[in-house]
Amino acid sequence: MAIGSQIDVLSLFGRFSREQRISLHDPKASELFLDSIRTSVEDALQNEALQHGQRTQNMFEALIVSLGAYKLLKTEDTGIVHPEGQFTSPDFRLILTDGTQWLIDVKFAVDAILAAMSRLFLSAIST
Repeated sequence: MAIGSQIDVLSLFGRFSREQRISLHDPKASELFLDSIRTSVEDALQNEALQHGQRTQNMFEALIVSLGAYKLLKTEDTGIVHPEGQFTSPDFRLILTDGTQWLIDVKFAVDAILAAMSRLFLSAIST
């Protein structure tokens, strides 16, 4: 397992242990954590909307990467956020080659207005 993946798992385990008020070194902690993960995975596999949304987000990311007209594409909606007030994190931060920054929340919809906006966005980053 890559170091980045180990860090992600350890961060998730740490958050779980804080929420459950149990030490990382308690022998029961890893069992409880793995049971929790198993349940979360089973629930996610039953949630078609969640899976479809994740596929849509992954396709958007692949599209931007394949076009290549950017300086940075970063996932923004994972990890811990400490906002003042109520905020929803966007899915991505995109910095175009001219320095313009976009915060993007990916949604799947079949709509003429969204299709036109997509064409406008794609033409903006391809120039």
